Amino acid sequence: MSFNLRSLFLLKHLSKQKSADNKHATNSPAEPATRNRRERFSDWLSPKPEAIKLFPGEIELFRKGLILVTDTRLAYIDPFDRMLKTYMFEHMISVHKQFYRTTLFNRRLCKGLLIISLLVLLIILTIDLLDSNSSGFFLIYMPLLASIVLGVKVWNDMKPRYVIHWRMSDLTYGEIVQEPMLRERILGSNKREDFMNALAEAMNQALSGKSWWPDHNAQVADDTAPAADTANRPALKLVTDSYQ
Repeated sequence: MSFNLRSLFLLKHLSKQKSADNKHATNSPAEPATRNRRERFSDWLSPKPEAIKLFPGEIELFRKGLILVTDTRLAYIDPFDRMLKTYMFEHMISVHKQFYRTTLFNRRLCKGLLIISLLVLLIILTIDLLDSNSSGFFLIYMPLLASIVLGVKVWNDMKPRYVIHWRMSDLTYGEIVQEPMLRERILGSNKREDFMNALAEAMNQALSGKSWWPDHNAQVADDTAPAADTANRPALKLVTDSYQ
């Protein structure tokens, strides 16, 4: 009888263990599926493009956000048409940097006048609401509001603008434009200007390292090479010769 009880307990234990293994095997594939659904839902809420890949043999000179500059190409994702654009430095002729930024005195003067106008408007509104006999202040509202609107318009026109545009060998143009946001203008942040300066420096560095600008070692080797070897070598043709 004791042997039968031990066998029954053993069978019951094995049955529980098998049920637990089956349950674990059933739930294990569901966890990645749930995680993938969460990731897909997160990507659907805030889709982010993948980083631009670096190809073998390229040297990365600059990478910030959706812009990549190597010694071979400029690649970036245009936020307006959501398109990946690539420009080869081998076919790029020139790079131009054009920055517009007002002086510090003009920016502070415009901000000060706007703050003073708003404070005067609040004071007049407070007096007009508390004093029932101050109906004459109504004539002040129109020129005061007009001056505030004009000040905002001038302050908006003074917004900095940073542009880098380049010319290709087929006479096409490309450009990257940056403008600070409202919060950045109020805080006086210069991070977009620093970003564009670093981008222009990387593009100029990539242009200066192309084949039509031979380095010093290659030039010395050409000067010291035998005349027969120099005669057999193809002549270096500058890309810019066709546009002079």
